[in-house]
Amino acid sequence: MHPLIHVAGSYRAATREAIAENIEAARQVGIKCARLGWYPVIPHTNTGHMETEAPGSDDDFWLSCTL
Repeated sequence: MHPLIHVAGSYRAATREAIAENIEAARQVGIKCARLGWYPVIPHTNTGHMETEAPGSDDDFWLSCTL
């Protein structure tokens, strides 16, 4: 069994492009973790941009579900 690691970091940003940069930064950390033998859980990559694409969802929903 491999250790599980939760990758956390900045997600919000002023533009969709800047959010995409934050998602990619978290993904890169996840890759480094996997190379060390840890299994990364990366909410950024699991739900990226869904806050603007899921009708009726709000910021509190996404925050509480990924913490």
